[in-house]
Amino acid sequence: MRRELTDVDDPAWPVLQEGFANSSVPVEVLPGDPGQGRACLLQLQVGARSALGALVLHSGGLVVDHGWVRVLAGAPSGAAGLPGLARVNRYDGLRWPGRQRESQSLDLSRGIAVYPFLWSKEAQADPAATTRTPVPLTELLALSGEFCRQMGLGDPGFLGSLPSEGRA
Repeated sequence: MRRELTDVDDPAWPVLQEGFANSSVPVEVLPGDPGQGRACLLQLQVGARSALGALVLHSGGLVVDHGWVRVLAGAPSGAAGLPGLARVNRYDGLRWPGRQRESQSLDLSRGIAVYPFLWSKEAQADPAATTRTPVPLTELLALSGEFCRQMGLGDPGFLGSLPSEGRA
């Protein structure tokens, strides 16, 4: 492990913790595996001075706003069902009645498949009218990768592997 990535004078983690504590929505910090976090930091080549580096080093990820947003960081301890690193999509304005209940009921190995897709004109006009189904995150990640390839955005790359179920 390159110590210059972890041993920094001005780490971002305390600032992130303060932001989580003062957030207008609930933020749950998932415990991470310290060894996996350091390995992920080395692979990313970012230091603990950056927000990304601090998040990867000190957590397994975040569950924000009752699970509506899941930020996947370093490897969570206890096989929580999250991949090692992934992008987050937040669809502000596309919150349907009951979405907190729907997202809270899912363990971290599952997400919500929405049809028509949230980026469609139909879903944006009336998100409550969409069909929503709990599915394994592997399906959502595969679908996202396929859309990226179809739209000429390239393969989003390795997003981790997922256990079949469970929230630590």
